[in-house]
Amino acid sequence: MEASEVCPQRARGAVYGAAVMSGFGSLWLAAGLRSAGFSGWFAVAMAAILCGSLWAAVAVLLRRLPLPQATGTHDPAERERSRRFAAINVMEGLAIFLTVNVLGWLHLAAWTAPAVALIVGLHFLPLARLFAVRAHLVTGAAVMACALAAPLLPAEVRVTAVCLGAGLILWVSAIRAVVIAHGLASPRAASAMPGLRV
Repeated sequence: MEASEVCPQRARGAVYGAAVMSGFGSLWLAAGLRSAGFSGWFAVAMAAILCGSLWAAVAVLLRRLPLPQATGTHDPAERERSRRFAAINVMEGLAIFLTVNVLGWLHLAAWTAPAVALIVGLHFLPLARLFAVRAHLVTGAAVMACALAAPLLPAEVRVTAVCLGAGLILWVSAIRAVVIAHGLASPRAASAMPGLRV
């Protein structure tokens, strides 16, 4: 694949990743604000404003990128990547579902946020390998560190700290992905080295 095709493809991937991370990051921030004592309406409104702002930037970037070639959907490697991506997310969702229910059954619901954050952080590790994006390793490790620090925090601030921490980490990662995508979408990016990783 030529550099002129690689750059838009990577930019598109970074944009989609930013949209997903900002969306879930906004949910974590909303949960953190709610846990901190803010009203549910305020928490949701702040999350919606933040998410909407970044998604607007995502929409602008997508308009600047060429449409993917139709033949790409028939690429065996791309199909296998999509299959693995779906499997990783299904396993993440199943792990979260089981964890939430088991902790509730054990009357340990106060540990739900750290446990879910740990699972979310872990799921970035196979994604980093799947998409060859080293930044996912940093994001995953940071979210896991946030979760693992929970036992060291006072019980009254534990949920708030974990939720806000995870949300901020995901948002920083989303903003970085948008910046990367913006650079890859520029005309000069076509001459970039094919080995570039975001």
